Amino acid sequence: MIQVYCDGACSGNPGPGGWAFIIPSLSIEKSGYMDATTNNRMELTAVIEALSYLSSTNERDYNNREIEIITDSQYVVKSMTENWRKLKNTDLWGALAYLCSLGWQITWTWVKGHASNPYNTRCDELAVKEYTQKMSTNSSKTIYEQLKELPVEDFAKWMYINLERFEKCFGKSAGQTDETKLLEWLKGFAN
Repeated sequence: MIQVYCDGACSGNPGPGGWAFIIPSLSIEKSGYMDATTNNRMELTAVIEALSYLSSTNERDYNNREIEIITDSQYVVKSMTENWRKLKNTDLWGALAYLCSLGWQITWTWVKGHASNPYNTRCDELAVKEYTQKMSTNSSKTIYEQLKELPVEDFAKWMYINLERFEKCFGKSAGQTDETKLLEWLKGFAN
């Protein structure tokens, strides 16, 4: 059985985040960064990245095709083992469902975070390092400048995540965001 440790972290919720996975038996450590995300999205992304990695390498042909996903995310484990409703992050749940359908026999294991498990602790360190490094390189930039650099997909996610904040900022008219103010803001953003 291949043991895979996964973790996600986020500064603010939403905010910049990082994900990481470790496969001790293969001496593999991978991590990555996302702007304007949530902790749950990073937890899911860590698992998706790990399964994507295993599915795209020769490890896919591992004889028993058994994987143990070990994470401190009850959101991930209970959604997979107790069929918790997956109302948010449907794009990621869809990706995870696809990867799980590739013939792996997956066991989902929860471990207490920030406790005594060295691989979980290392995953957390890697995930946090991803977003803290990115934040320090962006520290001299305004939020406007940082958002301008986002790929369209990440900007759309950021907009969706922050919709409530925009409604407070721009006000509501008959229960809807004032489209004129929002469009003016977006035009300024695009320039």
